[in-house]
Amino acid sequence: MYDKADGLTKNGHFADLLRAAYARKFAPARVAFDGWYSSLDNLMLVRRCGWHWLTRLKSNRRVSPGRPDDEPRALAGLAVAVAGTVAWLPGFGSVKVFGIVAPDGSTDHWATSDPRMTDLTRRQYAEFSWMIESYHRGIKQCVAVERCQCRSARAQRDHIGLVS
Repeated sequence: MYDKADGLTKNGHFADLLRAAYARKFAPARVAFDGWYSSLDNLMLVRRCGWHWLTRLKSNRRVSPGRPDDEPRALAGLAVAVAGTVAWLPGFGSVKVFGIVAPDGSTDHWATSDPRMTDLTRRQYAEFSWMIESYHRGIKQCVAVERCQCRSARAQRDHIGLVS
């Protein structure tokens, strides 16, 4: 539960969830998450846990197209293949980036720490990620969990449990 009063940011909560999963000996095939959580600290934390990640990156995220000493530039200015292009993410290291052209002509950029990931595998994990996002959007819009008048975390969890 996100609660401003606890002093943690959403990224802080994300990091806490990763640490809890690691402490409980989770062994995920991939950690897929929204681009909102793709800070360098979070990417490094997933790697320290020994897991691979898959996330979207904003088109202004800077990467080096080849070697680490190449000048970093925005993903929007990089030729990225649908099948994936290896790039260097400053502060992290080698990543594989996929460029997906959306129906409106814009390009979405997905990235992974797994250099062996294929576009088919990326699509599968992206679909899993989308199902989770759709679930959360559904409980917000259809079940009105965001309009809960309760303030305590316990009362909010009870509300979600009752209306889900």
